[in-house]
Amino acid sequence: MEDNMKKMFTIITVSILFILPAISQEGLTFQGFLRHETAVSTAVMDETEYVKSLTDLSLVGKHYAGDYRFYVDLYCTYDSVNGDEGEVELREGYVAADFANTSFIAGKQWIAWGRADEINPVDVINPEDYSEPLVRGKGDRKIRVTALSISKYLGDYTLNMVFVPDFTPPAYETNSHWSTGLASLIQEYSLYYAQQAVDLGVPSYRIENYVSEHLILEDKENSVNNAQYGFRLSGYLLDTDFSLYYYRGFWSDLSRPVIFVNNYDIVTGYPESVMLAFPEFKMYGADLEKALGPYTVRAEAAYYTGRYISYDSSRIGSPEDISRYVADRGAGKSNVLKVVAGMDRFWGNFYVNAQYVTEYITNYDKLMMLPEELLHSVTLKVSDKFVEDKLEPEVKLVYEITENDLYLAPSVSYELYDGIAVKVAWDILTGDESGTVGQYKDCDQFKVQLKYNF
Repeated sequence: MEDNMKKMFTIITVSILFILPAISQEGLTFQGFLRHETAVSTAVMDETEYVKSLTDLSLVGKHYAGDYRFYVDLYCTYDSVNGDEGEVELREGYVAADFANTSFIAGKQWIAWGRADEINPVDVINPEDYSEPLVRGKGDRKIRVTALSISKYLGDYTLNMVFVPDFTPPAYETNSHWSTGLASLIQEYSLYYAQQAVDLGVPSYRIENYVSEHLILEDKENSVNNAQYGFRLSGYLLDTDFSLYYYRGFWSDLSRPVIFVNNYDIVTGYPESVMLAFPEFKMYGADLEKALGPYTVRAEAAYYTGRYISYDSSRIGSPEDISRYVADRGAGKSNVLKVVAGMDRFWGNFYVNAQYVTEYITNYDKLMMLPEELLHSVTLKVSDKFVEDKLEPEVKLVYEITENDLYLAPSVSYELYDGIAVKVAWDILTGDESGTVGQYKDCDQFKVQLKYNF
């Protein structure tokens, strides 16, 4: 434990020394946070005895020089319980230039699209980190990408153009506690191909290579054809803020993963090889926000064209199903419409946000890993403040109506001193293990967080 603490102290010290020489420079501001979170499993059926004790540090530097801005977020993490020796990464870093009617941002950045709360169908540029899905804040889940963003100001309207030259895959979960349906499926394939290698007499030192040759994570080449790009036109019309979107990129949402199969064997029930793929798709979207007296109404919609949805081989029930499964390589192609509509309001410090979410698969197939062609869910967030705004209880809820699964997260935070707050929270997940939320039903956890913002 002493060595672990030394490692963490070294990471923090080196990071601070890296930033300190620049602090004295004129036009530079310095901020960030130091956070420690301890989490323990409360799931009845959890066999992993999950414990996390994570310390992370974010050091953000902003420098202004005339028309130019420089932004750097140096992020450090360390888990003293799970033996993680710690990581230091440049989470975000870019240079920006602001001229009369045009702004440029180039570098590693988060391009946050959408106005709905947490669930944003149009927010498709930055992939996510699935090491702790659902329970982490969106800012912690989003992976920054290297991109060029250009904004042109046209009176009451703004045209934003985004170009992403390289594909960044999502971060796949590595913690056994957050094992998902996708993780279980990949583990099943991995064991099958490993046994197949043994049966074929593959030398033991090549078994791992054999598995990786048959269980493939798609790797995109850095080429012009694989570049991603999008446009956003936003403005203000009839007392309403609105935006229109277009994006051409690659599907990387692992809550709806795409798995292609090659040469499916109806005897063994396994394909010759499988690929976790990130196929091309296009997105057309829109959102709006409007104040109606004390209420704020928000709506957001995205129409995805050319999206693939994986099949579930256990749903094969006829020769026709087998033929379609083989011909489609285990995934059907469809257009999908996803809509979020909600309203929020303050009564003093008491805040309520409620949203309805629906997803419609235009070319639904019974083999798809979705229960119906039309999916429904609701979200709710309720919070209040007491004791001179220092004490803040909050409850978050996500209920997948169609899939009948639930995520409930009550929490209470208290500001001990200026910038220092403690928070206790309980993440409760339940439902059918094939559901979007239900697959995490054995991942309930209680956590305590101490955070210093500076």
